[in-house]
Amino acid sequence: MIVVCGKEALDAERLGNLCREKPLEEVYALPWVTTEANLLGVLEERSGKPNRLFPCRRNTDPFVGESQVFDEALEGDAFGRMADLVSKETPVLNDVMSCPCESAFYGRVLTKKTTAHEAVFLVRCQSVSSYFPSEPISAKMYAALTVPVEFKNTERFAKVAAYNEEKVRVLVSSDFIEGTTTFLRFYQLMCGMDFVATVDRSFVDGSKTPLFRYDKGYRSFE
Repeated sequence: MIVVCGKEALDAERLGNLCREKPLEEVYALPWVTTEANLLGVLEERSGKPNRLFPCRRNTDPFVGESQVFDEALEGDAFGRMADLVSKETPVLNDVMSCPCESAFYGRVLTKKTTAHEAVFLVRCQSVSSYFPSEPISAKMYAALTVPVEFKNTERFAKVAAYNEEKVRVLVSSDFIEGTTTFLRFYQLMCGMDFVATVDRSFVDGSKTPLFRYDKGYRSFE
């Protein structure tokens, strides 16, 4: 078992190289753990293995602007509405949850198409091996479930994603980051795609980008 903590866990290139060097290891990437004491606090009592769940909280902080309240009876309402907009090629800012560290899913812009070098692709766990068959288990089944890991781009993924860079940063959907599987389930139903790009918010015009919190969506839904 290998545990990578703190800022080093957010180095996608380093993690990719580490996983290729240790293809069958359990590689846990915990960006919010910064000290040995923190690590001891997240070890599972029975197995002695790290708890990979992101310590996020529901973001209901108020935001100045026109809003729509979501239906509390509909589970995943915010994710479904975001997926609908992105499937129509409208970028959305995902602030549904607040996390204590950088996340390639929360606090990012979800967009159907991107050419930004800083893009991270969120890929359904059921599809990652078909797109990246040569990447090691240590990456696809462990490290990339909580943080982006640098993969070598493949001809198949480059074609469907229209992304021709030699390397691609991949985050695999899982229950470890709440909402990734829910969002992609809606997204695939709406447009048939099993991955989506996320980019830093600086790459889009924030004044024109719908923003989503846990209980409300702000700005245009046209």
